[in-house]
Amino acid sequence: MPNEPKRPIDMRMAHRIAELRQFRGLRQIDVANRMHVTKATVCNWEHGRIGIGTARLPQLAEALECTVADVIALPGSGPPRCRRIQPECLPHFGRHVLTIEGE
Repeated sequence: MPNEPKRPIDMRMAHRIAELRQFRGLRQIDVANRMHVTKATVCNWEHGRIGIGTARLPQLAEALECTVADVIALPGSGPPRCRRIQPECLPHFGRHVLTIEGE
């Protein structure tokens, strides 16, 4: 149903996708190009208008330079646990930087 209220889990995922994209300094079109989808699709994911299927989660994680676990984490969970975090981004997360895994 088009007017069905969004489930909280859908909106948390939507917000997390936007959060990770912004953390990486990517535009919606950048993510779209990396995934071979339209910018409108990424926009719809971020606004919870459409869900992202589980089959696409690894591709989205790769586009956002993080893990699938990072994508499905709650918004505000801290920085992504990726090996490619840019040092200049670390102060943004303050004490949460200790949760980063990697090399």
